[in-house]
This record gives sequence, structure tokens and C-alpha cells, in this order.
Amino acid sequence: MRKNLSSMLLITLVLTLFVTPLILSGCGDEPAVEDEKTDEKEQKESKEQEEKETDEKEQDKEHEKEKEEEIEEIDYEKVQPNELGEIMILMYHDVGDELGDWKTTREDFRDDMERLYEKDYRLVDLMDVVNGEIDIPAGTTPVVLTFDDGHTGQFDVIEENGEKIVDPDSAAGIILELSEEYDDFTVAGNFYINSYPEPFGDRDNLGEKLEVLTDHGFSVGNHGYAHARLDHLDTSEEVQEELGKMQKKVKEAFDGYKFDSLALAYGQWPSEELKEYVFSGEYDGATYEHKAVLNVAYFPEVSPFHEDFDPLDLERVKANDGVDQEMDRWLDTYEESPERRYISDGRTDTIAIPEDNEDKLNEDIIEEYEVITY
Repeated sequence: MRKNLSSMLLITLVLTLFVTPLILSGCGDEPAVEDEKTDEKEQKESKEQEEKETDEKEQDKEHEKEKEEEIEEIDYEKVQPNELGEIMILMYHDVGDELGDWKTTREDFRDDMERLYEKDYRLVDLMDVVNGEIDIPAGTTPVVLTFDDGHTGQFDVIEENGEKIVDPDSAAGIILELSEEYDDFTVAGNFYINSYPEPFGDRDNLGEKLEVLTDHGFSVGNHGYAHARLDHLDTSEEVQEELGKMQKKVKEAFDGYKFDSLALAYGQWPSEELKEYVFSGEYDGATYEHKAVLNVAYFPEVSPFHEDFDPLDLERVKANDGVDQEMDRWLDTYEESPERRYISDGRTDTIAIPEDNEDKLNEDIIEEYEVITY
């Protein structure tokens, strides 16, 4: 019995000494294989990522090269760019059948647009001016179109063959038509709306109309809810209600749309202590922040690169109507004194100016651009 027991113990010991390492060795083989597979996968993914990044860098270099090739060298003495020159922000109201004070006909509006184009003016959005992102050909001049009060003659939507389109007889429709007629006729315009009278003649379908308007490259701005004179309002609550209520209405009607700019009704400011609420405020949960504020005035604005430029106190020029021909007056002024007019060098990363004007540059922003003098 003892002999058998000893034999069994001996066998068990031998098995333990020789079989256990084999088992442990086998258990270790599988993770090693898995680790190798993981390493190979990671190396492959890393290589693919490196190749992707290399391709992207090459594409970026190619894009930059193409961009540089697109930028034509200009003859500065011939083109005479002056990106510190003046810019007209034109102010239109009603565009329709009648000619009168603050009213122009469709035919006269079309004539205005064609004459501006022929004189090398190009339409730009107000905020492109404010942000210093004026992207127009070399030798041309930016001009901003603003439309107050939301008249249907400025913009309307009609149905044609079951499709909603811009009314071709509206100012916006005329601009779009001219852009089809001339290859480099730009599309831009800033429409300032209030709730009374009805914006574009239809308060209930405001969201639909704003969608069509903005889809075509136009912008919408604040003109107050009731077109109230801010100088007649006595409290911060009243000013914020007048401006914030319109923002709230548009935000709810049109996918959270936020106004960037305000055209002051009647060009009137509130008292000095209430001025801050013109720029930003809150009404009934809706906040507003105006990065540009437009006056009712008779003068062009300085360049956004000029030391005197203030986007929160912008001048406008009354467009031609049945009483005044302010636009024509300024066009004549620039014919007689072309050095006053903003002339683009065709690039958005540079500020090209006559060397005599360098002292008028806004020192706070020139680090963002390459300044070229001649």
C-alpha cells in the first residue's frame, strides 16, 4: 500500500514538473499572438493616418499654390488701389410704381444698379465691410445696399409652376436678374425689417420669406419692432423691448436667426445713458447683439481699415428718389476726386494704399493684413 502510494506521488511530481510548464507556455502563446496582431493593426492604422496627413498637406500646398496663381500681380500705378477710401452705404426705402420722397420706381432702381456696375462698383454685404472681408476684383469699389421697412417692392415671394421664387419685379429680383446678365455682377443687400407695418407684406409667413431671401445671398437686419423713435423711449426696458422683441420674433420664425446689425428708425438714438441698449440687450428670453449700427445720413463711410471707422455709428447715403439724388451727387464727387474713393487691389489679405495715407491706418488691425504702399 505504501509502495503504491509512493509510486503515485512520484508520478504526480513528475507530471507537475514537466506538464505544468508546457501548459503555462501554451497559455502564454495566445496573448503573444494577439499582441502581435494588435501591433500590426496599430502600425497599419498609424501608417494609414500618416499617409492621410501627408496627402492632406500636399493638397493644402497645392491649394495654396493655386490660390497664389489666381492672384494676379497688378500694376499699382495703373490701378491705384486705395483701400482707405470712402464707401457708400446706400439707403433705399420703397421700390415700386411711384416716385417720391423715400420712393423710387423699379425702372429707376434698375438704372441705379446698372450705372453702379458700369462705373465699377460691386455690391457687398454690410458685414463684409465691417469685418474687413471685401472680396471684389482689383480696380473696383464696394457699395452696400440697405433697404428699410420691409416693403414688398424691396422683396417678395411669388409662386411659379408650384415653386416659391423671388418676385422678379422686386429690388431683390432685379439684382438677381442682373447677376444673370453680367458674369461679375455681385449679389448682396441688407434688408432691415420691423413688425409694423408687416414685413414684406406677410407677418404670418415671415420665416418662409426670410429663408428664400437669405438662400439667395441677402441678409436681414433689425429695424425695431414698432419702428419706434428711440429718442422717445425713456427706460432701458422700453429700448430693449423695441429691439429685442423684433429679434425674438425673427428667431422664432426663422430657425434661430440672429441679427448682426441695426438700422435706427428715423436715425434717432436714445439718451446717452440708454445708448448701451442699442448695441446689446435682452427681452423676454431673447438676446440681441448688434455689431453694426446704421444712421439715417447723407455721407459715405470711411474704410474699415481707417483709424476713424466705427461700426457702431455708420453713415449712409440716401439713394436717389423723387426728391433727392444723393447717390448721383456722390458719384459725381468721386469722378472729380477719385482719390477719395475706395479702390480694391483684388485681395482680402492685403491693404493697398498710397504711401501718403499710411498714417491713417487703424493700428489695431493692420497686423492681420499685409500693408502694401506705393
